[in-house]
Amino acid sequence: MKLNKYQRFAKAIVETGTFAAAAKECKISVSTAYRWNRKPEVVDYVRQLKKAKMNALSAYMTKASGKAVDTITEIMNDAEVNAQTRLQAAMFLVKTGYERLDMDDLEKRIEALEAVASKVK
Repeated sequence: MKLNKYQRFAKAIVETGTFAAAAKECKISVSTAYRWNRKPEVVDYVRQLKKAKMNALSAYMTKASGKAVDTITEIMNDAEVNAQTRLQAAMFLVKTGYERLDMDDLEKRIEALEAVASKVK
């Protein structure tokens, strides 16, 4: 798919992280970059690209999370590791577990509120 000038600019914003660098890459002035950045199609495409990037990162993190938990558990259980480090590993696992429970609870509450809201409409 061939990108139009606004989409190329949006892609440059996401890849470079700054309007100045994106402007330079697209061979436009910085003032034009700021003006283009107010266009809904640029804002929407930047949002789409950032979302796709975050989805890819999330998938990678999900894939690596099992190994990360195994590593933290190994550190926690290794008697040769400094006690403070083992305590931090244990505390991390407990804290993360509680945060997950809180997130699950919030998700259920939001779903219930959305169900009520859809009936009100």
